[in-house]
Amino acid sequence: MGKLLIRGLPILFLKSSLYSMKIKEQTRKLAAGCSKHCFEAADGS
Repeated sequence: MGKLLIRGLPILFLKSSLYSMKIKEQTRKLAAGCSKHCFEAADGS
């Protein structure tokens, strides 16, 4: 049982790191889009 857990650990780590990378990219895109929108709104007023 312990050996199986150790073997599955790298896969779990890889999945979680890929997942966090996706979240970071989405957050970055969201922040970029939001700041662009905010600047446009500021220019308009």
